[in-house]
Amino acid sequence: MTTTEGSLIQRVQIVRPIGRGAGSEVFLARDPASGRRYALKVVKRDSAEDQKYVDQAIHEYEVVRRLSHPNILKAFDILLRRRWGWFGIREVRTLLEYVDGQVLEQLQPTIPVAVAVLSEVAAAMEHMHERGVCHADLKPNNIVVDWQGGVKVIDFGLAWIRGQNKQRIQGTRGYLAPEQVMHRRVTPKTDIYNFGVLAHRLLTGTMRSQRADGHAIGLSGMTLRDVREMNPEVPERLAALVRACCAEKPQQRPESIGVVRERLRAIAAELGAGPHVIADYMQGLLNRRRRWQT
Repeated sequence: MTTTEGSLIQRVQIVRPIGRGAGSEVFLARDPASGRRYALKVVKRDSAEDQKYVDQAIHEYEVVRRLSHPNILKAFDILLRRRWGWFGIREVRTLLEYVDGQVLEQLQPTIPVAVAVLSEVAAAMEHMHERGVCHADLKPNNIVVDWQGGVKVIDFGLAWIRGQNKQRIQGTRGYLAPEQVMHRRVTPKTDIYNFGVLAHRLLTGTMRSQRADGHAIGLSGMTLRDVREMNPEVPERLAALVRACCAEKPQQRPESIGVVRERLRAIAAELGAGPHVIADYMQGLLNRRRRWQT
């Protein structure tokens, strides 16, 4: 494991809590020497049930250190605190890039903004797949958009590395591909399925794992209604891409995320959906928030 052995973590100062996840707390931290801000993720093992969160935190750091892409959250340092008298880990502290913005689940973007965001996510996924990494848990809560329009894929705790054997189903209900459920297998085609469900949520406005009629989506997510049935404003070319990504069988999906990205690029050109539309949308949202606060 590549690490500075906690030297950077030990010199940052915690400013305030900024979030809480499954088995973890996240704090805004600051390096007093440089003034740089970070996100400090803390996972504690208080019981045997917490071991999976410890394992995921260490795994996430190891995975992210393999990657280097502007649309992927960076990891800078990790500190493992061990128990006295034995070698068990009682706490994991990971220093991550701080992103000031909102997760997709909190947003209601227009179709051009959604296409622009999806294009950025696809670019991140292409980088991952080229390095033998599958995210395996793409969903609106794992995509952050900052106030300047930057898009970041986060949370690699369930990521799969090429050749790795998984013994249990891991992922989020409603986003799991059929092969994840049936065979406990993840490939780049599985990520394409997860991406398709993410696109469906973003284009229909149903960000959580439920159908528009309120019924819960099944484990593998195969009850998805057609995008254009739920939102007729979605161009047919874009809806067809979402259908292809969400195909039940992996061989029916696009050949690679690179192919998906190229199709999105063409659709974005037709819609005028360059990266600037994300920045304009987020700045408008920020300005409205400021007005509400005054």
